[in-house]
Amino acid sequence: MSNIVVSEEKLEKIVEKVVNRKLLKLLSDPDYGLKLKESFITKLTSILKNGKECIDENEIAGKYNVRLM
Repeated sequence: MSNIVVSEEKLEKIVEKVVNRKLLKLLSDPDYGLKLKESFITKLTSILKNGKECIDENEIAGKYNVRLM
């Protein structure tokens, strides 16, 4: 078994790089760059034009017993 010696500064940079890579992977949007389907755009446009009522996020959270931050 060989002993590897790494300076504290070098180790810190390695850990920072690994943590940043993991955070980017966990927090990135998997749908980024994808195109919206035309049917979705049409439906959304219709809803916005017709002024259909939106459900408040607190109402949804209450319904599913979820606490909003």
